[in-house]
Amino acid sequence: MAKKEKSGLTAEEISVFCEQISLMLGSDIPLIEGIEALCEDYRGTRGAKALEVMRDEMHESGSLACAVAKAGVFPEYMTGMVRVGEDAGQLDRVMQGLATYYLREAQLRRTAANAVRYPLTLIAVMALVVLVLVLRVLPIFDQALRSLGGDLPGYSLSMMRVGQAAGVGVFVVMVLILVCALVIYGLTRNGRHPELRRRLLMRIPALGRLQRLRTAQRFSAVLSMLLASGFPLEQALELIPSVFEGEDERTLMQKVCDRVLDGATVYDAVAETRLFDTLHLRMLRVGFTSGQADTAFAKVAQLEAEEIEEATGRLISLIEPLLVVVLSVMIGAILLAGMMPLAGVLSAMA
Repeated sequence: MAKKEKSGLTAEEISVFCEQISLMLGSDIPLIEGIEALCEDYRGTRGAKALEVMRDEMHESGSLACAVAKAGVFPEYMTGMVRVGEDAGQLDRVMQGLATYYLREAQLRRTAANAVRYPLTLIAVMALVVLVLVLRVLPIFDQALRSLGGDLPGYSLSMMRVGQAAGVGVFVVMVLILVCALVIYGLTRNGRHPELRRRLLMRIPALGRLQRLRTAQRFSAVLSMLLASGFPLEQALELIPSVFEGEDERTLMQKVCDRVLDGATVYDAVAETRLFDTLHLRMLRVGFTSGQADTAFAKVAQLEAEEIEEATGRLISLIEPLLVVVLSVMIGAILLAGMMPLAGVLSAMA
């Protein structure tokens, strides 16, 4: 098996690749010839090695899903969707959908990065200011006061120590914020460590809700496509767990499949996951009752995709104000760290 590259492709690169494959499928160009052409176009670039691995696998198996999996630079979600698309005979539709999906994800990532870059830069600058204040300015106050009036009174000395402690505390908090931000960015950059990223997201209520919406949207979209392609329900449900990256999500999808095989209705099995809200569950019930389950799942997937985009936008719009508030509190602590020694000076001179 080919050795996987250390880092995956960016969301933009994945979107462009999916768009290119979609165009090949739409123009009836054989995929093997299309991949070979891409190898020539991408020669010397970061993704050249992955495309060469895909080309060789395409010659051996003729399967794009096997080639994508063997390349080792694509997310598991994409790998699973390509496999489902091949099985369902809907590969062109899947690749176009993936191109749109990863383009949207790239835009959201850029927006989120821009929202936090400015506040984090301010935090870094203020951390340096606090460090200078604690290590250079406050000791000078202390030396000046001692040279003018000897030892400071107990009250003034306490204020000096409180000011120094506050400055150290603020500096430590700022450094921890910066270190955490850098560590999270390094671990999750370009889609690396998806399970770690998922667990981090689930620990934050607002982000955890987005993750559950994303799981529900993927489930709805894939099941809709499989049912519309004529797959028997049981076989469609067996394919769905392979689309998901996280072990928890796969286990949840497997439970749905097992419940249906045990005799429960799909509606009841889906309702037990608690991934869908009441309105969407009602739409699914109507779809099953009218014999249009594929249409109902497609509509629910569309609504959930729109809800994810709106909720993500609202969350991103709150990031910068929230960080600015936190920064303002820290600045207030810095000002107190400078004012307390000043109050000590005035007290000593009175």
